[in-house]
Amino acid sequence: MFVTSKLWVQDMGYEITKAALGRAFERFQLDYLDLYLIHQPYVNVYGTGRP
Repeated sequence: MFVTSKLWVQDMGYEITKAALGRAFERFQLDYLDLYLIHQPYVNVYGTGRP
């Protein structure tokens, strides 16, 4: 099984992205995802996807 989720446009920005990822973990009842897609990544790539 390969588990994937997506970050929506309204959840862009570093802190908001972390919160959205946490909600995805809760929704799937998992500790990790195999792939987390950024919907329309050209909006805020550097703030959203920073390590």
